[in-house]
Amino acid sequence: MAMTRKVMRTGRQLEFYRGVVKATAIKDSVVKTTTILKSVFMAAWLSFDTCQWLHTAGVYKFENIKDIGTRAFKCWLAALLFSLVGDVYKLQMNARKLAIEQRIANNGKPEEVATAKKNIRALLAERGKMWIATVQDSVDVILPTAGLEYLQIESGFVGLAGAFTSLLGGCKLLLFASKTQV
Repeated sequence: MAMTRKVMRTGRQLEFYRGVVKATAIKDSVVKTTTILKSVFMAAWLSFDTCQWLHTAGVYKFENIKDIGTRAFKCWLAALLFSLVGDVYKLQMNARKLAIEQRIANNGKPEEVATAKKNIRALLAERGKMWIATVQDSVDVILPTAGLEYLQIESGFVGLAGAFTSLLGGCKLLLFASKTQV
């Protein structure tokens, strides 16, 4: 099953390289930096992942396959940590904007109140998505840390963590799809 996932991810690193190019246009320097670094490390992880699949499938045998596996886990962990830093920063920025809009909604001029309430709804919806991403990244960190043996945890718990984050990702897709169809 792991090898099937690896072959399904083959070529996906190109998506992350495009993400690096897109991220250069981001104005906020923290979001820009964390997005670029996350994308670079995700692309590297997927490249090493592809090498592991090529080795296991017998397409090409690497002499240092164990080292490739270790590098893959380290890149994945780095990507998740940069993502978490970006998540926490975005949550903080969202909270600041929310506080400003709530002050306007409570104390603003009548014509500003309606706009503020609309902005509050949008910020709260955005915040919900951010929290899901943060929880998903936080739990995903278990997978490479266990693979690198930084965290001594039974494989059953690692499997549960992977299943949980996959389920969260599916829920996120369903929530996003249902809101765009309305």
